[in-house]
Amino acid sequence: MGLSVYAKYSEGKRFVDSVLNSMFWEECALILWITEPLVRVLQIVDNDDRPAMGCLYEAIHSAKEKMLRIFQKRRIKVQAFLDIINNRWDG
Repeated sequence: MGLSVYAKYSEGKRFVDSVLNSMFWEECALILWITEPLVRVLQIVDNDDRPAMGCLYEAIHSAKEKMLRIFQKRRIKVQAFLDIINNRWDG
């Protein structure tokens, strides 16, 4: 198996270093855990039938609760995302 032609460039080396770094994958998992509840809300909104506002309100509330439940011991990780959701929702 040969090396990529990009392996000799500094950008390629930095990319390989990033992908092999376990912190990179932990951050990827964090992003997935945070966004999964929000993707569910988008699925409801994207439905051909328009959801009632109460349904949408409940979906947002459930998404925020799930995010807090997942990160209950690391709330600081999710707080910035919750602040954005709250600011957009209240605005």
